[in-house]
Amino acid sequence: MFCPKCGNQLPDNATFCNQCGNPLAPTKAAASKPFRVGLKAPLTGLILKGIAFTNLLFSFIMAIIMAAKLGSLFRIASYGGSGGVGGFGVFLLIFFAGIVNSAIVYGIGDIIERMGDKKDE
Repeated sequence: MFCPKCGNQLPDNATFCNQCGNPLAPTKAAASKPFRVGLKAPLTGLILKGIAFTNLLFSFIMAIIMAAKLGSLFRIASYGGSGGVGGFGVFLLIFFAGIVNSAIVYGIGDIIERMGDKKDE
C-alpha cells in the first residue's frame, strides 16, 4: 500500500503515513464488520442448559444428604416420634425443588438459544 499524498510505501494495516502523517482510509476488511464482545445466544443457551443438568445432579445428591441428616430430626420433633415427615419426605421435598429450579433454568436457556437462532437468520 502507498500513501496517496507522498507516495511512501506503507504496511497493509497502516492507519496513517509514517513519513507525512496523512491519515489513511480503513481497508474494506477492517471496516466490513464491527467487533462484538460477548457470547452468542446459542452458546449462552447451551451453558444454561449445562448448568440446569448440573443443578439437577447437585439437588439429587443434596436431597440424599439432607434426608439422611434431617429425616430423623423431623420424625422425632413431630408429636413425640409418631408420624412426621421422615427421611423420604425430606428427600422428595428437596429433590422436587431442584427439579423445578432446573426446569426453570433449562427453559430460560432454551428461550435464549432460540432467540439467537432467529437473530442469525
